[in-house]
Amino acid sequence: MNKKYLYYLYGYIAESNMEIEMLTPVNYSAIPDNIERLELMITVTNNSIREKTDLFYNMENDIINLYLGNDIKYLIYTKINRVEVITKSLTIMHSTLLNIPFAIFFIYRNKILLHASGLADKEKIYAFSGHKGAGKSTLTGFMSEKIMLFSDDTILIDHIGGNLTCKPGIQKIKMMEDSYVRLKGNEDEFKSMEQNIQGKVLAEVTNALNETNMLNDY
Repeated sequence: MNKKYLYYLYGYIAESNMEIEMLTPVNYSAIPDNIERLELMITVTNNSIREKTDLFYNMENDIINLYLGNDIKYLIYTKINRVEVITKSLTIMHSTLLNIPFAIFFIYRNKILLHASGLADKEKIYAFSGHKGAGKSTLTGFMSEKIMLFSDDTILIDHIGGNLTCKPGIQKIKMMEDSYVRLKGNEDEFKSMEQNIQGKVLAEVTNALNETNMLNDY
């Protein structure tokens, strides 16, 4: 039997066939019965997915085929909670999974994936949005020393019972070298860590959402 990995993601329990380091793992005994499941199926190939390197998508039989360059393809199901990834590089997948693919996934569920990093103070969320490289992650990384990190890079906006709610993505901070060194004070540590396609690493923060408050209403 193939091993399954369970993670908290945007208010869902994501079930993956491969380990995804950037996501928060689920304790099997802590899963509420009323939480929706989301299936992630990842396939790694040695072959290029497509000759062209641009962004391209189409729809076939309620499945969106999304190509982000020539080395990765996402199949986003519009009728069931399933996302498939076919990739030549897990580094590319880790750099793209939680932005365009899930933005499309949630459009078909009448939800909005906001490109923002956020902090949680009691039941309130403070979200910082901006262009890539504007400093969203750096700002929340430094402020998380005082206020709990809610989510880095993306926040799901949902509409439940007449109220807007926020659901978190990842609880680690994507950082370039200069920001990481200022936050952690360790240049050698940064150079030893795996970098994504933008040259960023995932930085752990001590004051972040965890299993006990991940599914609270915000």
